[in-house]
Amino acid sequence: DQTIASNVGEVTNAPHKPASNSWCAARAPRNLACARRFNGHIEQPSTDEMGRETILAHGRDTQQFEEVVAHFSSAGKKRVDIVPSNSISPSLQMALAGIGVSALPAAMVREPIANGRLVIIDYHWVPTPLEFLARYDRQTVPAVVEDVAALASEIAAAYPKTC
Repeated sequence: DQTIASNVGEVTNAPHKPASNSWCAARAPRNLACARRFNGHIEQPSTDEMGRETILAHGRDTQQFEEVVAHFSSAGKKRVDIVPSNSISPSLQMALAGIGVSALPAAMVREPIANGRLVIIDYHWVPTPLEFLARYDRQTVPAVVEDVAALASEIAAAYPKTC
């Protein structure tokens, strides 16, 4: 009997509907510094402008990474600096440090945007939102795994679904 626990929703046998992504950057991204700004947003940079930024992406073998590569390749960008990370948290920290831009789940960037540490980039494309799943076999894992999955489900159920 396998059970899946995700970051949104109850412990279930189906993945949740993920939250939307937003492209975000520190207050003065390297190549978008002169881009159009309005109310803390960077408005509609071109693909060429975005392609000059360091793109902070999820791991090299993930759907998000493949979509980012495909997006910029289809736009004719031959060389885009894409920095993959095995965890999404470093992408947030690197964006906060001004190293690049990243498409991050809205729930992760709500506070840094509210306190002015990040700005939203109103780019015309975002990769498919990340899905987070934990799959385990109740009969073979330590009890703590099921406890953590239950706790994650409780927290997710209490978190607003509008992220």
